[in-house]
Amino acid sequence: MKYPRRKVEHWKWDALRLSTGILFITVVLSLIKQAIPKPVFLDPTAGKVTIYRVETVKIKKINISEIVDKIHALESSRGKAVYGLHLFCRKKGESNEYGYGAHQKMCFRNHVEATARVHLWFNINLETYTLGQAICRYNTGIPHATCLYYQKFLAVK
Repeated sequence: MKYPRRKVEHWKWDALRLSTGILFITVVLSLIKQAIPKPVFLDPTAGKVTIYRVETVKIKKINISEIVDKIHALESSRGKAVYGLHLFCRKKGESNEYGYGAHQKMCFRNHVEATARVHLWFNINLETYTLGQAICRYNTGIPHATCLYYQKFLAVK
């Protein structure tokens, strides 16, 4: 049975971070006068009849080391690419195989310092943005929900 497209009036997100590191997000979609599959509940206190559907989504724990490794692969093929910022830094006796601060041609004293800086950047940004937004912001400076760079990121093994 096909359900008609639903117009979403607003989203409400409630997040609960458990000690296991698993993040559960409960999404409450406010839908007006539409057929939706059960379970549903009606809110008689609202000024109009409002139908809600509650969905709980289990999200995999984000491992920042894996993110940093994938960025390393995307930006410099883990230091093996034949062109890029990492070669500019290597000529100066420094390191940046992550493309971090590329518009400023930023280089770090060594690979460990560069890795730590990128790791810190993602620690800070993932508190505010989703993974997709953070990856797009890392590449373009703008936290889009998705972008070509994020799609490439997801394809990296």
